Amino acid sequence: MKNKIVLFRPAPEPERITQASAPLPLLACASLLDKEGFVIKIIDSMIDSDYVSLVLDEIKDAVCLGVTAMTGYQIYDGLMISKLVKDNYPHIPVIWGGWHPTIIPLKTVSSSCVDIVIKGQGEITFRETIQALINDKPLKGILGVVYKDNGQIINNPDRPIADLDLFPPIPYHLVDAEKYISMSPLGYRTLVYRISQGCPYKCSYCAEHLMSKRKWVSLSPERMFNEFKRLKDRYNIDSVLLHEDNTFINKNKIKRMCQLMIDNNLNIKWGNANVRPDQLLKDDELWGLLKRSGCRSFLVGAESGLQDILNMINKNTKVADMIELKRKCSQNNIRPYLSFMIGFPNKVIDKKRLKIELDSILDIVDQTRKIDNRQQVFISIYMPYPGTPLFELALECGLKEPETLEEWSKIDLTKVNSPWL
Repeated sequence: MKNKIVLFRPAPEPERITQASAPLPLLACASLLDKEGFVIKIIDSMIDSDYVSLVLDEIKDAVCLGVTAMTGYQIYDGLMISKLVKDNYPHIPVIWGGWHPTIIPLKTVSSSCVDIVIKGQGEITFRETIQALINDKPLKGILGVVYKDNGQIINNPDRPIADLDLFPPIPYHLVDAEKYISMSPLGYRTLVYRISQGCPYKCSYCAEHLMSKRKWVSLSPERMFNEFKRLKDRYNIDSVLLHEDNTFINKNKIKRMCQLMIDNNLNIKWGNANVRPDQLLKDDELWGLLKRSGCRSFLVGAESGLQDILNMINKNTKVADMIELKRKCSQNNIRPYLSFMIGFPNKVIDKKRLKIELDSILDIVDQTRKIDNRQQVFISIYMPYPGTPLFELALECGLKEPETLEEWSKIDLTKVNSPWL
């Protein structure tokens, strides 16, 4: 078929996950092509137990296979499927996109299983690539594409991130949405969604800047409200969980969205809004709107309880701000999810320092719990992510960088691989 696209989400870990969130990157990437009448087949290893046979069955008459991958086991699973497709249908292009291919595009496309890489925001780039493949046109000049041409790797210039209002709503009709609706702290029927993309901040552990070039874009407040309403009306959900990098860059947009939800009595809970303490602490108007509109949770990248660590990772926040944010959350019935890391790169192996890091986090947890118990805390070992300033420091501290996509596929994010630890 000249209009059939197969998209695949690899498993993030070897063990099957009992409840998976929807594959938003694939759905977003398919949105323009779906609107133009393409047949989109999304196969999700986290939902489809027979995903290998499903891919091989659907790919026979497809224009291409599209694979999304983050660093870690997704690369392993994605390579396995890509190799099967190339072995059985060598004429069908295999296209990779997502975080890891964007961060390391040349090594990704160097794999014999990968023909094309889509860098960064994929909606427009993927559509233009598909149109070129269908019409047997060269990929030269398509922004955001890396590809092979007679054995030579061509790295086209990056594509600037586009405003989200240019794209159709996330096409949940391409999947069985019921399989992704789950119970959460927000409600009994929760779906994930995205109303913004990107982040202008410069945290040294984060590779997001390679995706968005430090630009932030979002839906208009009217689109935010209308899409929440559409999800509620069509799928009978009672809550929306946001999956994005920084929700509150433009607070006026969020205020307008909240007011629309209040004025129209949408009666839906929403949360997991990614927030920095300094964005909200002094804006009482926004706090009131958040509470009345049904916002019930924040995701807070607290990272550390030590100010010198926060300064080192360029977080541009203060330890005391996290305590004050929790106090504001308590007053407005919002549950914060506090995310911390320990074990940042250090040229000197110092067990005492690691204990000090952990103790500082536990101290913040104690202080915030004294305010109230409505919170959840995540503490993880820092894992070096390619393309970040801290990754360069990690290399100086003894980390060995994988040289090929196949070597990257062996990285196990569930195990500590940091030489300084």
